[in-house]
Amino acid sequence: GPIIAAAVTPRRAQEHSIDLASTLELIDFLHEGGVDGVALLGSTGEFLHFMLEDRSRMLEFAVKRSRLPLLVNVGHSMLDGAILLGQEAADAGVAAVLIMPPYYFRYDQESIHCFLLRFAEVVSKLVPVYLYNIPCFTNEIAFETAASLLETGLFAGMKDSGGNWDYSQKLAGLPVRSQLKLFMGDDRLYGTARAAGADGAVSGVACAVPELLARMDRAIRDRDTELTARLNSRLLEFIE
Repeated sequence: GPIIAAAVTPRRAQEHSIDLASTLELIDFLHEGGVDGVALLGSTGEFLHFMLEDRSRMLEFAVKRSRLPLLVNVGHSMLDGAILLGQEAADAGVAAVLIMPPYYFRYDQESIHCFLLRFAEVVSKLVPVYLYNIPCFTNEIAFETAASLLETGLFAGMKDSGGNWDYSQKLAGLPVRSQLKLFMGDDRLYGTARAAGADGAVSGVACAVPELLARMDRAIRDRDTELTARLNSRLLEFIE
């Protein structure tokens, strides 16, 4: 299953702008570490600290440089903003976009469903769209909401960073599961979820030690349970 490194966003000293040279070096480092893709401007990438123009410029350079598929989070507090970011990311040539519910204010599930559906109706025509569930920083995508959205056929899959094993298992059991990619966003659950049928991970730890996650994924594919357990212990130590 693909290991996608959730990249930090290097910034210039004394400034809030993105350090482009360091970003490109980081992309090279992740490629050499053996991961299968890079996710930019997610929670690990602290996207909301950067100006939209800065983010767009970084994406253009990153797409030109990267030998790996790039996913980009296009979350925004407003639907128009998210759609605009999604269109820009598609124009830049990213492999897929991640969309989280609108953040900061609390919204009910009907509003979240409407926001995500309307986003996908526009943006999925341009680039594959993945739902991004990260309740610790924004509103949760309740399981019923996620199931209803995933059944529309407008989404390529989901990144679940909720850290709730029951929720992840229910996602894995959806009837439309065979047409979707399910990525774990919580490194603590990765080993368990991968063994239970998750497709891969969008991993913050993989940004620091890409070779650890790449090796662990190989061990899981080779059904080497002893090595998998050993590497999973190292992963958990790293998180602590």
